[in-house]
Amino acid sequence: MIPGKLSNSFLSELLSGLTNSDSRVILGPSVGEDSAVIDFQDRAMVVSSDPVTFATEFLGWYLVQINANDVAVSGAVPKWFLATLLFPKTYSENEIRLVFEQVISACDKLNIALVGGHTEIVSGIQKPIGCGTMIGEAFGSDIIKTKDAQIGDRIVMTNGIAIEGTAILARESSSELLNEGINSETIERAASYLWNPGISVLNQSSIVAKKTPFLTSMHDITEGGLSTALSELSIASNVGVLVNLSEINILPETRTVCDALGLNPLGLISSGALIATVKNEGLDELIQSLESQGFPAFKSEKSSQQIVV
Repeated sequence: MIPGKLSNSFLSELLSGLTNSDSRVILGPSVGEDSAVIDFQDRAMVVSSDPVTFATEFLGWYLVQINANDVAVSGAVPKWFLATLLFPKTYSENEIRLVFEQVISACDKLNIALVGGHTEIVSGIQKPIGCGTMIGEAFGSDIIKTKDAQIGDRIVMTNGIAIEGTAILARESSSELLNEGINSETIERAASYLWNPGISVLNQSSIVAKKTPFLTSMHDITEGGLSTALSELSIASNVGVLVNLSEINILPETRTVCDALGLNPLGLISSGALIATVKNEGLDELIQSLESQGFPAFKSEKSSQQIVV
């Protein structure tokens, strides 16, 4: 099979046999939803799991960020984290210690408590693998579901696509990029996307979530990129998605890196950006709120080119 996410159709098939025997499960596993939601009377527990299988230089830091993102776009505050870290036999104690320090540092900066996990040396793997589980909490009325997008909503995308993928490629494929004629300054700028614009969407999602009278859904753009995220949005909400490709923001270094390596940025992993659906009457206010806090936000300007769900 091809590495990456399972196809949406295959995942739907696997999930079709599940039954929810617990009435406290508000939101269970389904295509396009970023987290599970469990009722705890006056509050809800929001839980998400994600792995890191490719970014070795900052594996521990990545692991915390991407799991926090999933909980945040569901309308919750990330609070508690569990990390499973699997290391190859070739790893030294110092290398393992570095990953631990990254996890702890990332949790501290986001005010998240590291509450458990598992660590093991494993035969048969060449690179470390990290799997995280993030737990957050929210009031029930604050929960945001991907499936709640509605016909006629407008789609807003923050920052730009393939931010995370651009940084990974610049760090992991720098020699190939140099051989393709990309100068070192461009590669360094692309690698710095990890920090600026960055791959966290916690602040962006908080701004978007405050527009709840008009907000209908929010979704993290991760593996599979914008094309997969839009497909997941459509499947989860059971509505179609129309997008004007000319309105999608592709940052200069992203375009350069993808062109050099023959990749489509629409399918490149895109942590650092999110998509939200909003009623038309709340669109301008949401855009202004994001941009006033330094987060570029993109939409179509003309009704004939609207991005419509």
